[in-house]
Amino acid sequence: MKGLQFAYFITNTITVYELMLVLHVIFAVPFCRKPYRYVLVGLGNLLLHIVLCGFPELAWWEISCAEVVYGLLAVVFVAERKGRAFLFWLPSLNLYLQWSTVLSVVFSVLDDLFSLKKSEVEIGGKLVTMGTLGWLTDILLLLLLLLLASRTSWNPTASETAFMVVFGLLCPVLKTNLNNTVYSITWCMSVILLNAAVFYGIRHRKGERHYREVSQNQKLQFNEEYQYFKDYKQEQREMAGLRHDWNNHLLLLSSLFERGEYEKAKAYFLELSGRYQSGGKGILTGNELVDIILNAKAERLEQGRIAVSCSGGLEALGFMEPVDCCILFANLIDNAIEANEKCEGERYIRIALSENAGNIMLSIENQWNGDWKLADGKPISTKDNAETHGVGTRNAFAVVEKYHGTYRLLTRKEGFAVQMIFSGEK
Repeated sequence: MKGLQFAYFITNTITVYELMLVLHVIFAVPFCRKPYRYVLVGLGNLLLHIVLCGFPELAWWEISCAEVVYGLLAVVFVAERKGRAFLFWLPSLNLYLQWSTVLSVVFSVLDDLFSLKKSEVEIGGKLVTMGTLGWLTDILLLLLLLLLASRTSWNPTASETAFMVVFGLLCPVLKTNLNNTVYSITWCMSVILLNAAVFYGIRHRKGERHYREVSQNQKLQFNEEYQYFKDYKQEQREMAGLRHDWNNHLLLLSSLFERGEYEKAKAYFLELSGRYQSGGKGILTGNELVDIILNAKAERLEQGRIAVSCSGGLEALGFMEPVDCCILFANLIDNAIEANEKCEGERYIRIALSENAGNIMLSIENQWNGDWKLADGKPISTKDNAETHGVGTRNAFAVVEKYHGTYRLLTRKEGFAVQMIFSGEK
């Protein structure tokens, strides 16, 4: 009996980890990334159950209270947002109890169906019947929660969180009597269907919102890129007009100088300069499209006190299609501006291009505050609803890959740089 009792307590030590996963998956509670804390929690839980084994006179409710209190302390100890973990701990516990009860009933039915051996364990003066498969309940539930956590990005809204709290608090009411096998099966099926309906409804609504936001983001990006091309075509028309009339302008200026009308010549020259200086745009990189993109953001750059510099002529990027060049620079410059706006002190964007042995190295460096994340070696958005953002960054790096290039992210003192290398073979 002591051996079975100890085995029962050992399987219960993973309960606290299951509670953490429920909090993380359902209520989006973040947990720390310090492995030693999880080890301490596991060892403490194991020690608690070993101590409980040494007091057979303890009542069932006393053991349950000890487990509940330890579970709460452990969850709060590991959680990054301790207030949120404490607030949603009770509904998470109820959801866990509901799901584990469903698995226990299923395994009990299977034990009866296949006539598997059952054993009785005395816990707190109460005999607990454990079937052969029943011992696997917590292990299987832990694996299912781990799988769900790895494939789910929940981020519930306030209304969804409130609904899950109510659902979690009321779900124990559904469990009234599991002594009858037929009732047990019916209860399990109703609980499974109810949970499935709840999760499907919320996920379906979140999916609609996700694709709607992605569509809106892509529409905004398309409109911005379309405006760049309109500016680009307008600039081309202006330059074509300048080239067409240039000889006439030179003839008139020459005539004015020959007649000694220097003031008129000066005024005419200044008028020409004002008309054909591309609207006063002062950022020149050697690539007309990049110039248009940067000058279109000149007002935001000036308001943010962000200095822009360029070394190396960007005309070497002429192998890119205009639409690809626009996607690449528009998105990376937007990211650089946003990173600068979060920083104090010197703000800058440095664009550099160099060629070596037929390869082109392009670098865009900016000020940053260290706030960025990686997923599979690629940057991800740090904005709210990150799954609907970061589209522009992914599109920019897709352009690099389209031209058989590579990219990497570098940190230099207080600067952050995106470095891209394009092979000479296009």
